[in-house]
Amino acid sequence: MFWFMAVLKKKKVIILNFVVALTVVIGGVVGYFISKSIEQAVVFLLPFAAGGFIYIAATDLVPEIKKNLTSRNPWLQYLFLSVEY
Repeated sequence: MFWFMAVLKKKKVIILNFVVALTVVIGGVVGYFISKSIEQAVVFLLPFAAGGFIYIAATDLVPEIKKNLTSRNPWLQYLFLSVEY
């Protein structure tokens, strides 16, 4: 978002941010109505969504663990992180 401000004017950045926010709301409403018609697909889509969230969390936490190698065994921290999820 900050690099937009360096290239575009503030008013245009605010308008673009609003448009992106609207697409999120519209996507949520469309997804809600589509989910009513394809309830069987939720069983297959839910693990992919959960995996995406775990991936995001892990890619955020693993560099922090590597940066703070104060423990004697960093692999133990990775093990606890894996067991946690």
